[in-house]
Amino acid sequence: MLLALLFIVPAVFSVGVSPPTVEEYFEPSLEKYINLKILNPEGNSLTITAYAQGDLEDYISFPTGFFEIDKDEKEKIFSYRIELPETLDKRGTFTTKIVILAIPDKSSGDTKITANTELVSLLKVMSPIGDKYVEGKLFVPGMETGKTANIVVEVHNLGNKRIESAIAVIDILTPFGDKGAILKSDPVSLMPKEKKSIIIPWTPTLGNGIYDARLTLIYDELNSIDTKRFSIGTPTISINDLSVGNFKLGGIAKFDLLLESHWNQLIPDAYAVMDIYGKDGTIYTTFKTSEVDIDAFGKQSVAAYWDTTKVITGKYDMDITLNYLGKTTEDRREITVSIESIGISSTGLVVQGGENPGMSPNTTNTMLMVIILLLITIIIIILFKKKKK
Repeated sequence: MLLALLFIVPAVFSVGVSPPTVEEYFEPSLEKYINLKILNPEGNSLTITAYAQGDLEDYISFPTGFFEIDKDEKEKIFSYRIELPETLDKRGTFTTKIVILAIPDKSSGDTKITANTELVSLLKVMSPIGDKYVEGKLFVPGMETGKTANIVVEVHNLGNKRIESAIAVIDILTPFGDKGAILKSDPVSLMPKEKKSIIIPWTPTLGNGIYDARLTLIYDELNSIDTKRFSIGTPTISINDLSVGNFKLGGIAKFDLLLESHWNQLIPDAYAVMDIYGKDGTIYTTFKTSEVDIDAFGKQSVAAYWDTTKVITGKYDMDITLNYLGKTTEDRREITVSIESIGISSTGLVVQGGENPGMSPNTTNTMLMVIILLLITIIIIILFKKKKK
């Protein structure tokens, strides 16, 4: 069983680095060592090496070209050295990647690791920009209409002087550039090199869709700008109206669907699949509408056709699955078929689906493990029977 698992189960290699980001302020001719912690939770035998890539790669060195981590070491300190010049050619934030390669020791017979792993820790060096300069970064979560969430503005004083008052003003812009909302924070003060987070609660009243949040950070008569795109809700369409035109049993029934978009951008290639069931659960037929494009918050009609040649009068259940943008929404109706009409009533069941058919990674992994266990069981049974003979 152990041998079968080793050959069948995919290798998993876990190793990490901490901290993921190191921030330093520029000082002329600054020299210092920066320590990182290599995390080895699975107890693997590793060889570690590294290189620098980015703005300050020429000023970073690695005193130890390679070093080893034994399998009984869960963590180990790794150091690199920065030696900054007297001046830098520009102001602002300099970002450098410290790329660390964890190489498995295959000579030790360790079969859990099959490839090198690349880890990255960022080094950010902030160089003062004149007497007064504040950098503002905007963080906007996914939002829902009518539910309060926090927008965060991170402000960082990269200048040499104290900022008496910094105020964040956020314009929420629609896809057409109109202002859907204006948000404003209370003022904060900032000492040189100080970083603060400004939290602005907001309860959206706008419709579902994609919006832009534009930050104007106003500080001591200066300002900086940042923009982030975010969403409110998720794309959805619904059936605004469903009817059947002139009908006679044995002919073709035409279902007219009026689809309505609850999204602020075009939804292309939307269509409906309709399944009709008997009251005993037997499916009688499936038919599909054509595809239509629905404008932002718009409505679009589409038709579906049902051949009733072999249909008898009575009550049926009809499931309507709306397909759009890789998503589905299901709507169930009850229909009553008579000689010269089809009556439609809603059951009140509307189900918002996720992505269109396809297994999630978790489902796939679970099925894989079940198959593995079945194979192992079959091998054991075969070996047991051979032994009895």
